[in-house]
Amino acid sequence: MKTSTANNIEARAETALRACLERVPFLKILQIKREARIGEFRADLLVRLSLPADEQELVVEVKSNGQPRIAREAVNQLLRYKMAKPEIYGVFIAP
Repeated sequence: MKTSTANNIEARAETALRACLERVPFLKILQIKREARIGEFRADLLVRLSLPADEQELVVEVKSNGQPRIAREAVNQLLRYKMAKPEIYGVFIAP
């Protein structure tokens, strides 16, 4: 179970991601799910986007800081998501 601090960081990351994506004129956010299951893993955020030609999913790993060791762990987790679902794009967010 996640702590309230982790939930707060995820909420802030979701807000920041939404703000960035909403500025892109040719895409639309269809859905953002927290704690979404991808294979045997749980992603912090799973974002479904509508693009002019198709839909695309982003898997987001949120960490409380971006130190190199933590960033490497996050990237490794994103690679595990990609192995479970090859068409997905990975995004790492840290304050």
